[in-house]
Amino acid sequence: MGKSWSGTFPPSSMLLEWYVGLNMAIVESNLPLEKKTDKSWWSRGFAEPENSILGSGKLTVSVGTFAIGHKRLQDPVFVSATLRQPGVQNWLAAIHPVEQLLDAVLQIVHPGLWDVNHSATQQLVQSSPFPIRTWPTAYTGMDLIVNRVTEPHLDTGGAATFYDHLLSLGMNHQAKLQLDDIEAELAYSPGTSVFLSGQILTHSVPIWSREKGWPWLTTPRMMS
Repeated sequence: MGKSWSGTFPPSSMLLEWYVGLNMAIVESNLPLEKKTDKSWWSRGFAEPENSILGSGKLTVSVGTFAIGHKRLQDPVFVSATLRQPGVQNWLAAIHPVEQLLDAVLQIVHPGLWDVNHSATQQLVQSSPFPIRTWPTAYTGMDLIVNRVTEPHLDTGGAATFYDHLLSLGMNHQAKLQLDDIEAELAYSPGTSVFLSGQILTHSVPIWSREKGWPWLTTPRMMS
């Protein structure tokens, strides 16, 4: 079993401070957001809100991922090249306190998954071909998605028994998370945290309403 949450739950004022810090860390770290140019749905749907402070794009970081088309147990595992960039390492260090709180929630929601994740990430960080200053989460990978409509899809990595952990960031938007298989639409406003099995439930984020200049961001955590 995973460890239980052993500290006093942070007061609302501290949670607000941490949430603002999450947003500012993204802005101040000058992260290398990318947009693919292939024909996959991942390359579509990026919005360019007027006067946005971040624009749009996607960043993937992982301490252990497979090459495309090579996901057998005997295939080699790679560390994402994005982890070599100083801005990315600064961002991971800045969000570490909040990620520890989110990991504590995972210990309660799915203690078995936390046990597996925590053990795996420790080994992957230690075996990395280059130093990883900070890896703040028990998950092996994180995406940062900025201002993109996400089409209905199922995830291909990990296992059906794994929960992805989604966190909606930004300010003053009214994003929705749609789960078509169960005909559900969830509020995905800033600060919303969602666990779901991305291999089982088709999920999407359609166009959202927002104040001019403020982006919608999400940071999915997943096992590769």
